[in-house]
Amino acid sequence: MPKIYLSPSFQDQNVGVGNYGTEEQRCNEIADIVEKELKKNNNFVVVRNNRNMSLEEVISDSNKSNSDIHFSIHTNAGDSSARGCEVYAYSPNTEADKLAKIVYKNLSQITPSNDRGVKYNSLAETSSTKAIAILIEVGFHSNVEDAKWIINNIELIGKNLAKSLYEYFNVEYKDENTQFAGNPEKKQTIDEIAQEVINGKYGNNPSRKEKLISAGYDYEAVQNKVNEILNGKTTEKSNEEIANEVIVGKWGNQPEREKKLKAAGYDYEAIQKIVNQKIL
Repeated sequence: MPKIYLSPSFQDQNVGVGNYGTEEQRCNEIADIVEKELKKNNNFVVVRNNRNMSLEEVISDSNKSNSDIHFSIHTNAGDSSARGCEVYAYSPNTEADKLAKIVYKNLSQITPSNDRGVKYNSLAETSSTKAIAILIEVGFHSNVEDAKWIINNIELIGKNLAKSLYEYFNVEYKDENTQFAGNPEKKQTIDEIAQEVINGKYGNNPSRKEKLISAGYDYEAVQNKVNEILNGKTTEKSNEEIANEVIVGKWGNQPEREKKLKAAGYDYEAIQKIVNQKIL
């Protein structure tokens, strides 16, 4: 039976914006859900750090536990505009990298903003622990929208992280309490939803992403289909590249241009500003 060492943040000095409270508080709330989900069917053994431990004590405790996975949960701080999740492993092409990619894939599906990827760094909890180790930054507690989202989605985040551990160990995960908006039996195809996005039914990002995920759809798959329909592209280009396409007429004229750019997930105002700078 896999043994998981849960290591939610013990950084009580890191205070988020608004009524976020501390990083330690919110990450321990998330870890409570992860622990509950891992234990509910006796599929995992869970060991957990103590809020009063120092970093060195956490690493020592994890190593003594002989756990299979060291699972560190944090929230990030930075410029007030910085947003999104990111997941750290020590190095690529390792089991930790494999787990980090699973966690990032699942977590990025529920976050309300663009995310920051899997990264590699010699952080103490990823480099000094004996177990396969990753460190998760769920979002930025220094950003108003991220902080609000974390507060309102503690259970969703915890279940999502637990789901990734089930997936890594190839154990079936069932969450009978998860409810999606609408009737899952009447889900539309990706093509149908993509067309509704183009028609404006789901609004613009970041609210579009939240709405699609809440309705049980794969946001990335839908957005890729939207991009394919509108412009024959499946990978996102920079604003500079899109501005050049606008200038040569690939996105048509107003008001259709604005509609197409927003449907494809681009920031129309930012692109139009670049266009103006280039041609005026």
